[in-house]
Amino acid sequence: MKPIIKLLCAMLCLLMFVCIFAACDLTETDDTQEPTEKETSSAEPLSQPHEHSFEDWTIIKEATCTEQGSLQRTCSICLETETTTISALGHNEITHEAQTPTCANIGWEKYVTCSRCDYTTYEEKPTIEHTPAEAVVENEVAATCGEAGSYDEVVYCSACDAELSRETKTIEATGEHNWAEATTEVPKTCTVCGATEGEPLPPIDPEDPDQPVDPEDPDQPVDPEDPDQPADPEDPDQPVDPDDPDQPADPEDPDQPVDPEDPSEPECDHEWIDATCTAPKTCNTCGVTEGEALGHDMITDSAVDPTCTETGLTEGSHCSRCD
Repeated sequence: MKPIIKLLCAMLCLLMFVCIFAACDLTETDDTQEPTEKETSSAEPLSQPHEHSFEDWTIIKEATCTEQGSLQRTCSICLETETTTISALGHNEITHEAQTPTCANIGWEKYVTCSRCDYTTYEEKPTIEHTPAEAVVENEVAATCGEAGSYDEVVYCSACDAELSRETKTIEATGEHNWAEATTEVPKTCTVCGATEGEPLPPIDPEDPDQPVDPEDPDQPVDPEDPDQPADPEDPDQPVDPDDPDQPADPEDPDQPVDPEDPSEPECDHEWIDATCTAPKTCNTCGVTEGEALGHDMITDSAVDPTCTETGLTEGSHCSRCD
């Protein structure tokens, strides 16, 4: 009896295994599921057919300017996933204008860049050669009678002011002294280099008639026949110089101007000239003045617009008493 029971149990187990295997095969080949072009997968597929309930798409890979991205969503019932692609974005181009190169700065052609990535069509143009300007002189030291001079001859670029060359040149000594006359203490001496020539002058002998006159000697006697001799202010016979403001007045000269502040002058019967805008009231005889100048009495002149036949005038002013 026991062997029969064991045999029946073994047959029952075999039958159950066959049924389970058949059910799995039917699920995989079930034609009730709709086909899709998207890639799908299921970690733990259900044995029973059902309509997927997908969650929202999730970005698995961001799209870039040149590469595609991807999205994925999952069925909340069977955990099956579905994946789709995102098209590449393409470059978001920004245009940059060309710049001409100079001797100081590089240049470039017109180019574009991308605001999202490092894409660019930039091509650099190298700097050009400098343009030499005319040479200029700097740091000049003048030559003297005893020493040479020098200067720097410098060339700059006329476009960017960069220094292109500098050459120091020498100026030969002139050899021409600037002589100061000899005195009784020192000989003839160059005021620039200090070189001397000859001997000092002999001492002055006041009893020697042939002794040269020292113009700086205040005790030097006046020579009346010398036209270059300074005048003696205490000499009553000294001729009057009309152009010398310090020359004493000649009381016998009828044309001598009257000094109103001199109490010895005769009193003037003034002949007054009325004050003007620029001059006070003045005596026509002695020149004495009284009061102050009137000053200008300004009147405003309005502007006049020009016409087709006459010129216009800007706003201005004039004095009512003078021009």
